Amino acid sequence: MRKSTGMFVLAGVIASLGMTVAASPPDVFSDMKFKDAKAKAVETKKLFIVDATASWCAPCKMMDQTTWIDEAVVSWINEHAIAIQLDVDEEKMGAKMLKISAMPTIIVFKEGKEFDRVVGYQDSQQILDWLDGVSEGRRAIDKLRERAGDRMDPEGNVDIRARYDLAQALVRNGEYDEATEEYVWLWKNMLQFMPSMYGVRLSFMAGKMTELTNSHAPAKEAFQHLRDQLSERIEKGTGDREVLKDWVCLNQIINDTEATLDWYDRVKDDLGRPETLHYVEREIFELLIADERWCDAGWVYESPESQAKQQIRRLRMSERLNIPEDQAARLREFRTKSFRNDLSLLYATCLAAEREKPAREVAAVLLKEMDDEISRFNLIKSALDAGQPRMLHSQWLDEADEQGEKNAPLRRKLNKALAAKVEK
Repeated sequence: MRKSTGMFVLAGVIASLGMTVAASPPDVFSDMKFKDAKAKAVETKKLFIVDATASWCAPCKMMDQTTWIDEAVVSWINEHAIAIQLDVDEEKMGAKMLKISAMPTIIVFKEGKEFDRVVGYQDSQQILDWLDGVSEGRRAIDKLRERAGDRMDPEGNVDIRARYDLAQALVRNGEYDEATEEYVWLWKNMLQFMPSMYGVRLSFMAGKMTELTNSHAPAKEAFQHLRDQLSERIEKGTGDREVLKDWVCLNQIINDTEATLDWYDRVKDDLGRPETLHYVEREIFELLIADERWCDAGWVYESPESQAKQQIRRLRMSERLNIPEDQAARLREFRTKSFRNDLSLLYATCLAAEREKPAREVAAVLLKEMDDEISRFNLIKSALDAGQPRMLHSQWLDEADEQGEKNAPLRRKLNKALAAKVEK
């Protein structure tokens, strides 16, 4: 099966920024096991609260240092509930049983049965408002529905962000049919109300729709219907840039990337190569790499060097983000790694396509920006993955050796590949 390697690469980056969670939980949490704590809550007619966390979760740590030590929160929980923390890495079975997919997830049980859950960082007031609502029989999703408004409101009073949050909450609550309906409506209408959500629609929201597709067959049918409505225009070549981007994205959502590559194979060599192809080159490139079609991937970009320089501009843009320094440092690390990997793959595909000059130009762009052994190692590894060893790679390893950065396994792999190439 073909898989995309990075259409939604950034979907979880910001959530993982920050430091680790403290070793011991805040005092508000009992050290009882899940089963015992749940039974005790039923016996004492209290709520049972589970905070699903992880050692690497920055929002979890933030809540440990703020929300869970807030006097009002502690007082409320001590009076009305029994609370425990569950580390999803240490208690994998418990996390699976509770269907934890993101951290932090806070779940509240009433009379031994799950009543509601919220996901993501919650400050003390948000937690108190939520718990008060739970005590009165209201769930967080009820409040979201109020905020979201009526989709059919003739005056157009629709809160798109609230509707987007509602769709995600419906999935978390297992209300898949309503979530599917919500995502279909959002896909068709959200840009009419909020054009600034364009990027979110094709990335974060598309990722959530993919997750729903994988767990709910009717969702796949509904999203496939959206795709099929565009297919005729794609086949006739009458679709504009937005139609093509939507069609490719929907193929990804319903796990039908074969359709995208089959279309590409039909149009790539046509004299009438569609101008709109430029807008989905990256998606096509990633699909071809995932399918190990290195040579074909090497011909996706008319100017690989221009594509490499465009990646530098993206790297610069991320460096100018106005975010806290600790987050900025981690984001720079992520972007730097992605930049190296992207250009190394571009280099390898050019070699596979026998585009030696563009390959040298791409490598030069990377080494001019980040001239170190890591960049050279990345270039060599990608070239070997593509079955394209070169004597130049031995020279790069020699230079790394001189700087005290030896990579014996990579050298052995390169020597073996070069020897096999000579034998051929």
